[in-house]
Amino acid sequence: MDKSSLISSLRELTSVSEVEIACLINKDGDVEASVGNIETLQLETFGIMSATIFGAASTANEQLKKNQPNKIIVDSADGDTIIRSLGKKFLLVIRVQNVEDLNEIFEKMNETAKSMIKKMR
Repeated sequence: MDKSSLISSLRELTSVSEVEIACLINKDGDVEASVGNIETLQLETFGIMSATIFGAASTANEQLKKNQPNKIIVDSADGDTIIRSLGKKFLLVIRVQNVEDLNEIFEKMNETAKSMIKKMR
């Protein structure tokens, strides 16, 4: 996995003005790559908590006999954190400022996810 090309993909995602942070995190919680306004983040904690949120949702769906989640949205007054699955091993996590319609963000996130999955093969 070429880290510089993954960072390039994350940078493209943060080119959308509302996206503040973009991270590639493995499902164990390790941050593989990150871009954006990350100076104030404790990346290790952010990675572990993002993986935990996704894991908890996966377990809840499993208990309901439903498919694994594709994405999880953590909605707050000052924006949203979106955690999207990238296959069995990785998560794409972004933080966006207040956005009324997330569809453009989801489209850009899906494009980035497809590109990153190809790069990780």
